Amino acid sequence: MNILPLMPGFRRIGCFLGGCCFGLPSRIGVLYPERMRERLPRERREDPQLVPTGRVFPIQLVESLVGFALFAGLLARLWVTRDFSGMTLLWFLWMYAAWRFVGDFFRVSSTRPRYFGGKFSEAQVFSAVLFSVCLAIYCAIVPA
Repeated sequence: MNILPLMPGFRRIGCFLGGCCFGLPSRIGVLYPERMRERLPRERREDPQLVPTGRVFPIQLVESLVGFALFAGLLARLWVTRDFSGMTLLWFLWMYAAWRFVGDFFRVSSTRPRYFGGKFSEAQVFSAVLFSVCLAIYCAIVPA
């Protein structure tokens, strides 16, 4: 097993500390200091939707926990099954795509394009495609 499932966990901690990829406004969320906002890139500072001005839900930390939980769960799966056929990578991609699709509904900050009338982020579209591909591969590999 490789460390791929750990990468989103650590990456999103960096997003949290940098104030990017922040979540929806929340009264119990995180309030970023003003000095952090001053260090954002110019294109983010100029768009008020891309700067957290009030308390925001720390979706980055939730996504970090999901990444670490996936790593632990998949490591336990490998420990129990001793199945090193590559199915663990497929399971990771499948579960992470499902989480990312759902998790992006709780995220505000994104300079990426949105599709289908602004309802879905670029990550959600990619996650839906990846989930479908993983499902097709799984159905082709695993006998009915």
